[in-house]
Amino acid sequence: MQWLPTALVALGLAKAQAAYGTVVVNAAFIAMALPLSVFLPKVDPRKLLLGMFAEHPVKYLSTDSVGTSLEFM
Repeated sequence: MQWLPTALVALGLAKAQAAYGTVVVNAAFIAMALPLSVFLPKVDPRKLLLGMFAEHPVKYLSTDSVGTSLEFM
C-alpha cells in the first residue's frame, strides 16, 4: 500500500494527513477481515462462487436498464 500516501498527497492532502489516511485504510481492512475470517469457513465455497458469478450480470443489467452506463470502470 505504498502508493496510497502518494495518491493522497497528489489529491491535495498534507503528508501527515496522507500517512494517517493509510492507517485508517489498514484499520478498516483489519476490522472487516477479522469477522470475515470467522464467517468464511462456515460458507460452502461453491455456493459462494456461484453467487458471486451470478451477481455480476444482475448488477450490470440492472444499472443498464436505468440508463446508467459503466463507462467509468
